Amino acid sequence: MDALLDALNVDPEQGIAVLSRDEREAAFGTHYKPPPERTPFFRILLNALDDLMLKILIACAVANIVVGYSVPE
Repeated sequence: MDALLDALNVDPEQGIAVLSRDEREAAFGTHYKPPPERTPFFRILLNALDDLMLKILIACAVANIVVGYSVPE
């Protein structure tokens, strides 16, 4: 463990020295990751309406409403 800490130039009590942080970022880059692009609700809705089963269910619901109002009891 001590050999690894010495190789990385890290103090187990203090962590990474402030001066070596800039050098490490220059060599390895930062760990910053930009947030993912958000998908609008309308796009999710349109993608859901592309499903065949949902289209069949919507057609059955419309047919049920039409038959329910057009045929008297």
